[in-house]
Amino acid sequence: ERLALIAAQELAARSQLAPQDPEPFIAALTLVNLWTVQYIAMCRYVNDDHSIAEVRIKVTNDVRRAAALIESGIATWHKNYC
Repeated sequence: ERLALIAAQELAARSQLAPQDPEPFIAALTLVNLWTVQYIAMCRYVNDDHSIAEVRIKVTNDVRRAAALIESGIATWHKNYC
């Protein structure tokens, strides 16, 4: 949570909004929680019978899928405010 607050402060400063405003706060939470997506994917694939290279590729793909889902919303906000 502390990392999300720091990220929200930085995003708010770039967009001239308050860190408590919804846009920088949700953007920060979303970006920081990509780490959670990565962790879940690592746990998911490392327990299967995959090589380290395969795990890396699968984890990267999962994180990219999650990022792609949120990218358009953050990109729209960034374009409008930053």
